[in-house]
Amino acid sequence: MLRCHICSEHDLNAQIKELLEAIHENKRRVEAKLKCPDPLAWLQALKFESFATDPLSAKDTNTNLLEFVNQAWTTIATYLALKHLYSLPQFRSSSYKLNLGTRDGIDIISIDNNIEAEVFATTDYTNNNKLSNDLKRLAANRDVPHRFVFALVPNKNQKNPERYTPKKLDISCIKIKAFDLEDVKRLITIQL
Repeated sequence: MLRCHICSEHDLNAQIKELLEAIHENKRRVEAKLKCPDPLAWLQALKFESFATDPLSAKDTNTNLLEFVNQAWTTIATYLALKHLYSLPQFRSSSYKLNLGTRDGIDIISIDNNIEAEVFATTDYTNNNKLSNDLKRLAANRDVPHRFVFALVPNKNQKNPERYTPKKLDISCIKIKAFDLEDVKRLITIQL
């Protein structure tokens, strides 16, 4: 999908604005599809038709709605993870390379190679072994001094992901605290 560089919080806010504009455009497209009178045709369209615009592509490429929703939330989680990193004094002036969408590689890497982070959005930490797989990926590179897994999980009853992390790995697992939509909007500081 997309690899980009974020050199400041200003760059990050510009990327967030672009993503939100793409989400707004896709909302209009989905609303048109929702008017389909045949329930199976409607379900088929949502799953298989490529009518949602991929917000992460430089070209006007299309994807199905389910893939769009998954990638959009993972991208929002990535941007919220960067907001968190920029809020920490030791990382405030860092620049980052992002591997967004289905791009291979670590999701967030600082330009100076002092930080690596994996990011995901899910309903449960244990779904598809995502947390476990991200921990294994980060554990493979012990030369990076600051390693994180950020998880955007809507269930407020979910415990902190640290409980799923072996202490010997020395990787910080952080639950992105905002999931209420108003909290997400406030964190990204841009109104829809």
